[in-house]
Amino acid sequence: MTQEMINNKKDEADYTVLQLDFSTNCLKLYKYLSFFLNYLLTFNNALPIRTSP
Repeated sequence: MTQEMINNKKDEADYTVLQLDFSTNCLKLYKYLSFFLNYLLTFNNALPIRTSP
């Protein structure tokens, strides 16, 4: 293996790790956002019931 080939392999590995990092972060963000939206929706739906006489 030449040095250039070794470097290419290293870049590929780094790229894969970055891709994995990115997808897990997206998943975390999506979970957090959906939780937040659900919270907002339930809160908004509960308000009229509380304020009604």
